[in-house]
Amino acid sequence: MEIARRAAWLLVGFSGRVTRGAYLAGLIGSAAALILALLVFEPAALEAETLAFTPTVTAALVAGWWTWLALLVKRLRDVGLGWGWSLLLLLPGLQPVVLVGFAVPKSRPADGERRQG
Repeated sequence: MEIARRAAWLLVGFSGRVTRGAYLAGLIGSAAALILALLVFEPAALEAETLAFTPTVTAALVAGWWTWLALLVKRLRDVGLGWGWSLLLLLPGLQPVVLVGFAVPKSRPADGERRQG
């Protein structure tokens, strides 16, 4: 039960911080889940030249975008930036660059924490 609760927080919640490893794991896991959901529930949608926005496809895309937004907001907090940077996800074509780009910076200590070393 604890694993399910932590996974739900990682992929849906906007509170807290995530490290680079957890962020990348969340991105990869959510992308895999999105592709799997589309393959299982709407295989014809992926075979077409353009993606057909059926209710199932739309729900999968909204869930994927929500997950990536939640991960990004927590990652931004972890590197010391405000949530406003997540608005970069709205720029067409930059989503992959933004999502992967924020995996690079190291974490900063939270207020009141001291750096080790």
